[in-house]
Amino acid sequence: EIKSNFIKEYESGFSTCDIAKKYNISTIPINYELHKNNVKFRPGYINKRQIECNHSYFCSIDTEEKAYWIGIIASDGCVMDDNAILYGVASKDWEHPFKFRDALKSDHKISVRLNNGSGVYKICIRSLEMANDIRKTGICARKSLILEDISVPNHLKKHMYRGFFDGDGFIAYYEYRNSWMIGLSAPRIFLENFRIFLHVNNIDIQNK
Repeated sequence: EIKSNFIKEYESGFSTCDIAKKYNISTIPINYELHKNNVKFRPGYINKRQIECNHSYFCSIDTEEKAYWIGIIASDGCVMDDNAILYGVASKDWEHPFKFRDALKSDHKISVRLNNGSGVYKICIRSLEMANDIRKTGICARKSLILEDISVPNHLKKHMYRGFFDGDGFIAYYEYRNSWMIGLSAPRIFLENFRIFLHVNNIDIQNK
């Protein structure tokens, strides 16, 4: 039914004007339908969605690339309650948001915020469809406190962890020990699941 499409398309990021043009009607019945169904109205400055993007990209995590980006979002990104997907990095990793944007076939703007000579490169994509698909993997708002695992096919787990490590992992050499250390910053349960994954793949580690 057309009226149900009003809600779906508005929550996906289209403005009431965009929807009205699509169905060749005024915005009055659209606003009425949204109000009747208690849909929260957005501020006008975020109401336009004339931006290309593959909003179905994460509908199925079926490639190494998708698994990698899910890992990246789990570490350096987030999914907000208002369906905004944010991904930001320090200037030394400035290329990553551009690569993410390319993967989504998107032309969203990459914003740059400079602070004392360093900078943060950030992309923000507002999409109900994409946000819900990402949530299905276990990633949600405030994930840094509650993330336990990320649901991807077993044969793609290593690529998800590769993405997570690129975001929140590190490699350090300790000269006094003459040894290397590999570390990962994440909630304890997530780290335990990572340890199990390594063990299953015949890689045993020492906890420090």
